[in-house]
Amino acid sequence: MDVKETKFEVKINYENPLDLIEPNYPGNFPEQMPIYLEIDWERQEITAFTRDYNIGGTPAREWHGLATVYELPNNTRADQLAEWVEKEVIPRVEKLATKFESVWNGSNWIGRWPDEIQETDLYDFLHFFEIECAGMGSIPTISDEGGLYHVTDWLGNFPTAKEYGITPDTTDARLQEIANIIESEAKNDDVVLYGDIFDYLQQIRDELSEEQNA
Repeated sequence: MDVKETKFEVKINYENPLDLIEPNYPGNFPEQMPIYLEIDWERQEITAFTRDYNIGGTPAREWHGLATVYELPNNTRADQLAEWVEKEVIPRVEKLATKFESVWNGSNWIGRWPDEIQETDLYDFLHFFEIECAGMGSIPTISDEGGLYHVTDWLGNFPTAKEYGITPDTTDARLQEIANIIESEAKNDDVVLYGDIFDYLQQIRDELSEEQNA
C-alpha cells in the first residue's frame, strides 16, 4: 500500500508582534477579534487570521471538512507564530494528513477521516490546541500586561494632562502629536488601543477649559 506523501506549507508572514490583535466590529462581542489557526488538509496549507464567525459565517471549506480551524490565545504573538507552527504543529499534522482524504458526495468535495483516527489521534490533536488556547502550552505570546485596550481604560487612571502638558490652550495639531506619541508608547508595551485617542484628548482639553472658566 502506497503511503500518502504530505508536505504542508506555512503561509504565515506577520512581522509585527501585534498584527493579530485587533478590535472586533463595533457593538460586537467579544471586543477583541478572535484569533484562529487554519489547517487546510486538502491543500496542505496552514494560515492564521482573525475572524468573527457570528458575522462572516463559516467558509465552505470548513463547512465541508476540507479545512479545520483552531482558536488561539488572545495574546498570541504574530511575528513568532510561523516558527512555532513549524516546530509544534507541522509534525503533528503531517502524521495525521496521511489518513485524510477528500471525496465527492454527489454535490461537493468533503473531507473524510477513518473512524479510528477520529476517536484517537484527532482527539489528541484537539486536546493539544485546547491546552495552547488556555495559555498552558508553548505558543508565543506578548507580555502579560499587553493586549487590546480601549483608550479610556488605558488612560483613565493616568495623569494624561499633566504628563503631556495639555492645557486649555493646547492646539488640535499638538493634540494629534500627543495622540501619536501615546499610540507609539502603547505599542512598546504590547498594547493595541481602540477608540479615538484624539477625541479623548480633546475631552481632556475641554474639561480643563471648563474648569478654568468656572
